[in-house]
Amino acid sequence: MFVGLLSVALLLSACGQQDTDPTAPDTATPSATVSTAALVPGALTLATSLASDAASPDNTSWRSRDDSMSTYWATQDTSSTQWIRYDLGSAKTVGALAVAWYNGAAQKYSFSVAVSNDAVNWKTVSTLTSSGTTAAAERYDLPDQSARYVQLNIAPNSAAAKFGIFEAAVLGADTTTVAPAPAPAPAPAPSDALTPESFGARGDGVTDDTSALRALFSAANKQAKPIAFGANKTYLTGRTEGYQYNLTTNNLVVQGNGATIKVKDGTSTATSLYVIRIAAQNVTVENLTVDANRAGRPAISNWNQYAWFVDGGSVNVRLKNIRGLNSPVDNLYIRDQVGPSPSTSDATYPRDIYVENAQMLNAARNNASIISSKNVYITGGQYNGANGALPQAGIDIEPNQADIFGNNGVFITGVETSNNKGGGVEVAGPYNKNISLKDVVSNSNGTAFFAAPDGGQIQVSGLSASNYTTNASATERNGFISLVPGGRTGSRVILENMTLSGINSSLPSVHQNYQGTVTIRNTRINSYSGARPVVEAKPAEIYDIYRDGVKIQ
Repeated sequence: MFVGLLSVALLLSACGQQDTDPTAPDTATPSATVSTAALVPGALTLATSLASDAASPDNTSWRSRDDSMSTYWATQDTSSTQWIRYDLGSAKTVGALAVAWYNGAAQKYSFSVAVSNDAVNWKTVSTLTSSGTTAAAERYDLPDQSARYVQLNIAPNSAAAKFGIFEAAVLGADTTTVAPAPAPAPAPAPSDALTPESFGARGDGVTDDTSALRALFSAANKQAKPIAFGANKTYLTGRTEGYQYNLTTNNLVVQGNGATIKVKDGTSTATSLYVIRIAAQNVTVENLTVDANRAGRPAISNWNQYAWFVDGGSVNVRLKNIRGLNSPVDNLYIRDQVGPSPSTSDATYPRDIYVENAQMLNAARNNASIISSKNVYITGGQYNGANGALPQAGIDIEPNQADIFGNNGVFITGVETSNNKGGGVEVAGPYNKNISLKDVVSNSNGTAFFAAPDGGQIQVSGLSASNYTTNASATERNGFISLVPGGRTGSRVILENMTLSGINSSLPSVHQNYQGTVTIRNTRINSYSGARPVVEAKPAEIYDIYRDGVKIQ
């Protein structure tokens, strides 16, 4: 249905005569013989839980662990993968699960179980299917291992009206003993790998290892040999060049083994510092942290300060389980600085860049900035806590005017962007096209998602956002999901499968002031106490909007 601003505002702010959610009545009830006692023997204490979606405020993840078989967690989005995660508070030995499924006597659930010690690096330990024949709790044995987090990933099944769990328990090993998490074993280094220590580095967090690291990276590029850092060591660095450590030879592999390169206290910000720069093809970097140490350095005077930099000429770069911390500007920066400026083509733009399960935290400007690129895939990980200098985003997709071919294809899946003073994810500036967000968690930011479309398609499919009550930065935007006019019209924008919870503000939950083609659908807005309409929109296709479980459009 296409409706104008006034009619949408009236329709979505009125609550007295809405139709109820047609799927709200629950006919699936647990068997009278089922009780939480079936889940108790060997059960470990669940500290917290989190889910990808909730059908209503009465169906949050907590309902699956509230010791009541009359309440349940549920989601009505069955067309995409849904997950529910349990936090044990600390690492414990996990040996089994017990789950009493919603509609378990008539509906089969296909799901996988993944475990983690940090909610970033996940290991799938089992792929299972429920019986579909019982409302009672079913037990699923797992390989015994130490983990803090246990996550169920439920496969899509569009034939199902809901996914849900009445009660779940994480069980210990057969002996129910609790074991501490073992230190991760470092990956075996290739026999020809170069090490910092072979060039005189100490990696003790005290010694200045700058000269040794410069020699290490120079030798790796000249000899085309892999690099292996010492497990969990800290290497201090100063600045001797703008591009401090380069990976410019194709097919290089860097194994970080949990090590950290940390910028020394007092290192100047008066000249540029790109700590690690990649400008090559088929490069892989794993398990390495760069700490740019903004707190230990002077006030910024040169804005070219980055922990990780993917430069022009980069193709098929894979960054796995890396971390960028405490940058005076950006933790991760993707832009072509090899080609001419302004760009005359996108031939040297970074292309096919894969960032998997990264942690980018506490940058001053953006935790990640994507400026000019072709096909960037950001999967899993956290981009949290940007604060200090605008736009202060978790992930900012924003070409400069000189980058006239912009970003063509940015795909963000399964990430968390929380506690950023600006947007969780922002799409702004000229020349962005084919931008996709899927299954993103975005809590306590200035804005959950902000976009100024500029002619290319933008799609958000699966966004969970909560706790937008007191963040003053939100006043810089028009809503917690905010679309405003960009430089060009013609963009196709789709916002779907969103859950926005805990909003207390003078701003609407969703504000849409863009004149292009916009669809807003299948959105659930819970606990909204603002004075403005729940959704404000220019002419747009709007349907399946729920407020506190009640359909209002």
